[in-house]
Amino acid sequence: TKGLALFRDVHRRILLANYGSGGDYADLLSALGRFMEQRVLPESAGFDVHRSGIQPARSAVFSQGVCQMPYPKDFGGLGLPFGVYTLAMELLGGADASIALSVGIHTTAAEGIFRFGGKGTKRRYLADVISGKKLASFTLTEPTSGSDAKAMGTTAVRRGGEYVLNGSKMFITNAGEADVYFVFARAGKGPSCFVVEKGDPGLEFGEDLPKLGMRGSRTSEVVFSDCRIPQDRLVGDEGSGFEYAKEMLNGSRIVMGSICVGIAQAALDKAVAYSKQRKAFGAPISEFQLTKEKIADMSTA
Repeated sequence: TKGLALFRDVHRRILLANYGSGGDYADLLSALGRFMEQRVLPESAGFDVHRSGIQPARSAVFSQGVCQMPYPKDFGGLGLPFGVYTLAMELLGGADASIALSVGIHTTAAEGIFRFGGKGTKRRYLADVISGKKLASFTLTEPTSGSDAKAMGTTAVRRGGEYVLNGSKMFITNAGEADVYFVFARAGKGPSCFVVEKGDPGLEFGEDLPKLGMRGSRTSEVVFSDCRIPQDRLVGDEGSGFEYAKEMLNGSRIVMGSICVGIAQAALDKAVAYSKQRKAFGAPISEFQLTKEKIADMSTA
């Protein structure tokens, strides 16, 4: 759908209601929407068909500062309101769901580092992650446990100056591609968070799992086999991982909801365009009452 206007009047009204005039934010998001239309949207269908190839377009999205938006300037961020970032993710969802999923989960991992990491952890990882120089992965779900983080089976045993991780995670976005993994594992005091880097000994990945959509975003198993990491890779306090996960997922669910709104809007746009092109009984089907009703219901929803 050429010329799809990702940034709309409704976005401008949202910015006006929440941030006063919102003029600067509107200009920023409007320019971002045009960028996504020109750089991301034309390649979107190919990502889903070939189950790969999003890396250059994802890097281009990172270069626009999308993940830097909600973080303070002291850490290399742009210092923008979280609501502006969620609108940006809605635009990205309308342009390509695979990249939106990958970037959304990436930023969830960044949020964990920002909110719960010590000064050393933030200094080591945060600027590179939010700029997109390093890709990140949020690594929580296991084959037998999802948001029930207390039931996780992956363990982290402290030995000397290291933690040794064993177990597996499943359905992990960006697995195998990411440079940084924000990992939840059960340590001596309970569920805890760690940063694991690609290349750490004992870190392995499964094959890309088939999905019914968002195929361009890689999803696979992550396996820890006596994976040894320095003890300073512990994020925050040992045993606080469950509380950290709940707080991180609060923001992540809002972002995923925004992406879904973008996907739904793109689906509606395509449906309206098709209804005007497709003819039956000598007229576009957009003129039929039943089609109008379906489109009205879609728009309302």
